[in-house]
Amino acid sequence: MPLKTTKSTLAARTKSIPWSTLPKTFQDAVFIARRMDVRYLWIDSLCIVQDDEQDWMVESAKMCDIYQGAFLTISALRAESSSEGILLPRPAVRILRRGDMASPRVAHARETIPHRWFTQRGADDTFFSPTVASRKNDCPLLSRAWCFQERLLSTRIAHFARAEVVWECRSSAECECGAAPPMPLKEGWVGALMYNGGATFEKVRFWNNMVLSTYCDKSLTYDSDLLVALAGVARRFASPELGRYLGGLWENCLAYSLLWESEDYLGQRIVHRTGLFPGGAPTFTWASKVGPIRWRYNSDSRTDSATDRFDDCAPPPLLISILDVKCDLGSADPYGKVVGGYLRVSGVLAQGHLVKTERGGRLGRVSLGLAFAVMFPDDDERLELTLDSSEDMELIDGTTVYCLPVVESCRRGDRTVGGQYDELVQVGLCLRRTEQDDGNFHRIGVFYSSVGQKSLAAAERREVGIV
Repeated sequence: MPLKTTKSTLAARTKSIPWSTLPKTFQDAVFIARRMDVRYLWIDSLCIVQDDEQDWMVESAKMCDIYQGAFLTISALRAESSSEGILLPRPAVRILRRGDMASPRVAHARETIPHRWFTQRGADDTFFSPTVASRKNDCPLLSRAWCFQERLLSTRIAHFARAEVVWECRSSAECECGAAPPMPLKEGWVGALMYNGGATFEKVRFWNNMVLSTYCDKSLTYDSDLLVALAGVARRFASPELGRYLGGLWENCLAYSLLWESEDYLGQRIVHRTGLFPGGAPTFTWASKVGPIRWRYNSDSRTDSATDRFDDCAPPPLLISILDVKCDLGSADPYGKVVGGYLRVSGVLAQGHLVKTERGGRLGRVSLGLAFAVMFPDDDERLELTLDSSEDMELIDGTTVYCLPVVESCRRGDRTVGGQYDELVQVGLCLRRTEQDDGNFHRIGVFYSSVGQKSLAAAERREVGIV
């Protein structure tokens, strides 16, 4: 554990902190600040009283201003913990000798430095996210959720990597070896903040791409920090056209944003619940889960999804109407922790039952080695289903579920010989009645259905409450 300030040590901290008590990473940060003639240094664990919830709530809400206003952010990229340090020995230089004793030739060389963690990737891949192997070996810092926000908000960053120092700011990225990519990682983020034109759907798509594809895959010590550790980014991204911030979603494009889904079936970290209502985020938001999440319209849309500009990306037709929505806040910060809420919609609701199958694809998405689908009475067609969490995957065959179509969309595939074809599908939420049986539902997954599926077509429209 890093050195920290608590209620019992606060008075002593305001007088002095013995140098010998500082872990190596903190000592190196002080050394760097002094060499740059900077008098003030912010270290979260020292500057926030860690066992004072009120102080923690107040100070964590200021992270946007702290990191945006910093002269420089020091990134201990290769350190697993605060005891390892920043200014560590670099890989040894290899000396290569060839030729004879009379005319020797000597070359000094270092191994090639990988920059995978620093590469900006397309709009349909992840931003700011190294591969798992690179993350563990070269930059463990980037696997932490809190550091995602700190990196994104900082104006200038000096990354102390294993073999070099990398500079990153809002307009450029430079490294000692000269092989850093020409496009800085933060270009997309800065561009989104400055871009004021276009439809709300465009900005929301960027948000969901950045947050769900990248942030949700990072690690947290406490699941309850999931929204708090992103609050500064949300506050900076907010704009009038987006409407209210609702536990990770934006009000004015809410229906489309409901179509997030778990990615644990890809063999990554298991997605699990952060806590069911009451006491946790409502199940309609991705903040009710911890683990890898994706948004459908990152990779499946009516338009070519290979670009990160969405000027010609028309939102697909909606099949639901939003009637009311509310998120109960756990503090005074509208971008912070959510402890409950509800969503009221009007839409078609069809009752079916859950089935497990050994096959994936058209009969169900593979999740933790299993595949799931929805079937209806007197109907042989099975609907593809991705369940939201490991807890949902424990449901048994025959469990009663309800399907709520949300959009009618064009899904692109490459399943035919000779090229790509488009398939018109309905995408919606799979629901289950709450244990209280109070007329409300919990979300448990996302389903895919062919347009005109008879059980969905025959279902009646009604009001549905999701908590």
